[in-house]
Amino acid sequence: MNSICKRTRTVGFSVIMCTIMVLCMQLMFVSCAGKVEDNVLDSLHWVDSMRSIDSLRRVDSLRRVDSIRKDDSLRWALLDTSQIDNWSFYVNGLKVVMVGIQGGEFTMGRTEEPLNNEFYDTEVLADEVPAHKVVVSSFRMSRTEVTQQLWLQLMGRDKVAECWNAETGLGDGCPAYGMSYDDIQAFLSKLNEMLFLSGAMDTSRMVIDLPTEAEWEYAAKGGNRSSGFRYAGSDTLNQVGWFYENSFAKGKGNRGYGTHRVGLCMRNELGLYDMSGNVKEWCSDYFGPYSTRRQADPSGPWIGNRHVVRGGAWDDYSGYCRVTYREADYANGGSETTGFRLVARNKRGVQTDQ
Repeated sequence: MNSICKRTRTVGFSVIMCTIMVLCMQLMFVSCAGKVEDNVLDSLHWVDSMRSIDSLRRVDSLRRVDSIRKDDSLRWALLDTSQIDNWSFYVNGLKVVMVGIQGGEFTMGRTEEPLNNEFYDTEVLADEVPAHKVVVSSFRMSRTEVTQQLWLQLMGRDKVAECWNAETGLGDGCPAYGMSYDDIQAFLSKLNEMLFLSGAMDTSRMVIDLPTEAEWEYAAKGGNRSSGFRYAGSDTLNQVGWFYENSFAKGKGNRGYGTHRVGLCMRNELGLYDMSGNVKEWCSDYFGPYSTRRQADPSGPWIGNRHVVRGGAWDDYSGYCRVTYREADYANGGSETTGFRLVARNKRGVQTDQ
């Protein structure tokens, strides 16, 4: 009996000692783990960022960003601003041409150019200023606004197509209009999926989207080929766009009233059509005030209740078709004066907070 008790006490003591050792090891592990996280967190972040960047040179450039920003250098945004070729894809046999736009730096917003008193170009809105420097990475943009034919090829005769009419503009070559921001997201989702499944686009490397407001204005101004025009391609709006004077003023029900087939007017310096007039164009950004600081690939505020709309429309006075004029609409908005165009860009981290 005594031997059994001794064995029991021995076993119990052993169990207690093992439990204490396990607890000590766990405490040591937690302590060590905490020290590892504290000591190498920055290194781990650096490793993660390195995995997503093409070369060690670009990693080194990004590590110097903060110090270069303090020097107010034009080189602080070391992004992809290389030459980029045109690219085309097909949607059920319909060809869509995407114009390659080489990135670069430009002045975004309205500067001190004189006002034109004709057709209500007399107003400089607070939303258009301050003018500020922006660097935009290379991207591709559709040569024209999305047409009714392209929308039908992808979406069929949906609620958007049902609102089109001959009086406002109806036909394969006319711009699609009347879609909300949310409708466009459904369109883009289908388009990206179709291009992925057909093998036409590697969606792990590239995406088709709405332009950011900075991309839109950079392209409308002619990119690195800009001549500084008031409108997209000219100082004379009649040459490059459909607006109040040559469309709306003709009167409802009369020939020339409403939207017009894309690509009829003169193109801008980059070969893009109808960026001033015809239909206003949705951008991806939430609407918000400009900043004075130099930026790289801004994509607007984090949150908001309205999205940017740019370019003016067929029923607008010329002042609303300027390349710097800004409007906004709610995500479920959209009208017979609003359409959109596409961009294709490499996937990358895009700076927010415009």
